[in-house]
Amino acid sequence: MNVKSAARGIISKSNVCEVGINEEEFSATVIESPKINGLYLGWIRKDTRKWEPLVKLTIVDGGYTAQYTSNYEEISALYPGYKDLLIWSELNVINRDFPHIFRNRMPLLRNDVKNDCEFLKLDYPQIDKIAYVSRYGGRICGDQFSICPSIEPDASGNYIFYCTLNGVEERAEPRKIWQQIRNRAGEFKLLKGEDKYRLEFEGIILGYLENYFELINGEIERIEIINFTDPIKCQGHSVLLKIIIHSKNAYAHRLFQDI
Repeated sequence: MNVKSAARGIISKSNVCEVGINEEEFSATVIESPKINGLYLGWIRKDTRKWEPLVKLTIVDGGYTAQYTSNYEEISALYPGYKDLLIWSELNVINRDFPHIFRNRMPLLRNDVKNDCEFLKLDYPQIDKIAYVSRYGGRICGDQFSICPSIEPDASGNYIFYCTLNGVEERAEPRKIWQQIRNRAGEFKLLKGEDKYRLEFEGIILGYLENYFELINGEIERIEIINFTDPIKCQGHSVLLKIIIHSKNAYAHRLFQDI
């Protein structure tokens, strides 16, 4: 793939990236996740309309620690309602359970979660909770937060993200388009718009990459489709992607740093 850029971010505005289907992983039942050492909880700021992390969950021996990110003081001053995302007993100590702001995003043993795990290619009922929220974005009804995984690079310096498309509720394509997709009867492309990356199939927008990719630093090595939702088991349609980014530090942006 000829997708190289020296600009900050993973793709320059002029780049278009072809997207293929990874047939081997597409046919797999369960795909092991890259090593994830933590999770960022973020939101889209109301004034800038850009995604920013607010809290960092770190996986440590014996449990988890939680810290605010570097922009916490600015955000809490502008938006006082976000001042207490963590309670005092969750800050900078090791807890055996997830902090409450992360806990209510974790999967439960239910039939709908079982279907989600099949789509996300995760084991059920032995669910990898960290991988689960990393792949679907950690969204729940009633709030505007989402999850960005903190991934460790492999031996080649590649960061491997598994993630679903966002904004799928904005689409209203006829079923025949999705039948063409499942039949591999067309081409996929990833394009950079003014404020987000979108996945297209034969010129039709299928959805958007998570907003946190605006902050991820590096060069895309490869983008692959891993799965499509089964409309019989899931409402609506979505796509599971594998995005491989080469970088010295994918989280070099100042907003990913702790206080």
